[in-house]
Amino acid sequence: NATPTGSTGAVTFAYSGTGDTTYGPTSILPIEVGTYQVVATVAEDANYNGASSAAYAYSITSEPVPVINSSLTASATYGVATSYFITATNTPISYDATGLPEGLTLNTATGEISGTPTALPGNFDVIITATNDGGTSIPATLVYTIAKKEVTIASASVANKVYDGSVVASLSGMLSGVITADNGSVGITLAAHFDDANAGDNKPVTSTSVLTGVKVDYYALTQPIGLTANILKADQTITFNPIPVQVAPTAPVNLNTYASASSGLSISYSSSNNNVVSISGNTMTIVGAGTAIITASQAGNGNYNAALSQTQTVTVITAPIATIADNVSCDRFTANWNAVAGADSYEVDVYTVEGIEYPELVTNGGFELGNI
Repeated sequence: NATPTGSTGAVTFAYSGTGDTTYGPTSILPIEVGTYQVVATVAEDANYNGASSAAYAYSITSEPVPVINSSLTASATYGVATSYFITATNTPISYDATGLPEGLTLNTATGEISGTPTALPGNFDVIITATNDGGTSIPATLVYTIAKKEVTIASASVANKVYDGSVVASLSGMLSGVITADNGSVGITLAAHFDDANAGDNKPVTSTSVLTGVKVDYYALTQPIGLTANILKADQTITFNPIPVQVAPTAPVNLNTYASASSGLSISYSSSNNNVVSISGNTMTIVGAGTAIITASQAGNGNYNAALSQTQTVTVITAPIATIADNVSCDRFTANWNAVAGADSYEVDVYTVEGIEYPELVTNGGFELGNI
């Protein structure tokens, strides 16, 4: 048979005798013993001119030629010894194969194709024939598939880690299954990740390791399965800066201005003296004069251990209240203040009447004194 490429024109065959055989040319297939040739012709169509093949020589003998009857598919693995036998009817005495993958050879007497494939994995079209005294079989195409060699990660294990918010896992192991001749030509980059980033025990881990090197296309990596490791809770700390002295009355204070947790989690606050300051959430409200110890706490969660609580002392003072001196007519007056905790100075404002001369104020011991 003959199949034209592209053209849809009809194919015809012309048979003729060769040597001592007189026959044709004719389209009728010869059946008598002799030597012949056949030429295939394809007629022209709308797109292609007609064409003829080269003459194909064959013979008809009293002994039928072999017919290939072995499987026309075979498979092997790179770097692994293999064997395949060509078989045919009518008692072949020799075999032939062309296009064999590198590393494989043919025993022409037995029809065995054997060896250790060294070719780049893929599909190879191998033309095979069998021959006896009657002639050579019609060639058959054997599709020989060379598969990549499987390699694995031996002694694969994953290290436990402390929670860091990422799914990155540390995988260890050794590449196993590389043939000796390829040592140094193929390697591996180990990589893995947890299924999620949260802390926990026996958490599943997936290997995403990849092969490297000039022979990477000759191997297929089988990733390890069933990997697990623990993600431990992380420690956290609280930073609590001093709170300035508060002068009552004043607006409520946002304690998060002074405290924070390294985890970023919210902080809980408590007051040792609610008569001085009271706390709701992160808001400190001034109640009265005195001191109170503010405790900052963080209880932790599924990913963080509880933090060590931190404290700061807050001091609340009240602003002094002075009584207005109206219509002072004496030559001097005295202004008194109640002592205020934490105060380092006191001040008096003197207002004068326009047109009347007053002596300047003088300072004595941090207090302002005025004589009029």
